[in-house]
Amino acid sequence: MKTPLKVAAVVCLVIQALPVISGDRNGCYPTPDGLLAFWTAEGRAVDVAGFFGGVVEGGTGFGPGVVGDAFDFPGTPGSWVFVEYAPQPESFTVEGWVHLASEIGGYQTLYAHGQGLWLLNRQLCWWRSVDVFVGDSVLSVGSWHHVAITYDSTSDTLTGYVNGSPDGSVIHSQVWLPGSALMGNNDSAEEPVNGLIDEMSVYGRVLEPAEIQDIFDAGAAGKCFIFNGHFESGDTSRW
Repeated sequence: MKTPLKVAAVVCLVIQALPVISGDRNGCYPTPDGLLAFWTAEGRAVDVAGFFGGVVEGGTGFGPGVVGDAFDFPGTPGSWVFVEYAPQPESFTVEGWVHLASEIGGYQTLYAHGQGLWLLNRQLCWWRSVDVFVGDSVLSVGSWHHVAITYDSTSDTLTGYVNGSPDGSVIHSQVWLPGSALMGNNDSAEEPVNGLIDEMSVYGRVLEPAEIQDIFDAGAAGKCFIFNGHFESGDTSRW
């Protein structure tokens, strides 16, 4: 079902620039330590924290997000954000915001490729050959929800969060992040998001429950970040 992606390589252009703090996030929440990748979705799929810029493909566009803009997925084939090289720490957190426009059953791809983070019937899901984890909460249609999942490789504990609150956990030893990632749809099966994804982030450690709650509580203020000065090919924007 979830087989390797066949997409031409993306050429990255590195532009030398002094790091700058975004001036558009007054009152933002200080980003927790360990941030490896952060896609703010401000008109591009730039990673403002690391070196993992993505490509917007198909009918994917941009719409109103929790903070500025968000990736807007139409739920059609080939519409996704593709990150060819994605971070793979052993212990990790993946978190972001999702807004569903319609009630699509089955899987909806949030951040995954071969394994990773989906929604399954609007419940948080980690899939790897089988449903390793399915959360307790059902996300409503037409509202923003903050979702997060953490994995502690020392205890093999996978824990989900919805809107800052724990959403279940499971012990599983075969969990890791994909080396390339898709947001919004899957390449080997139609598992589309019809809606918006914003502020998707990957950390190289397990965030504390209080940190995840704080990110949710920050809402439209968003997370602060120091822009790294690296862009995808042809991009001259600091976002």
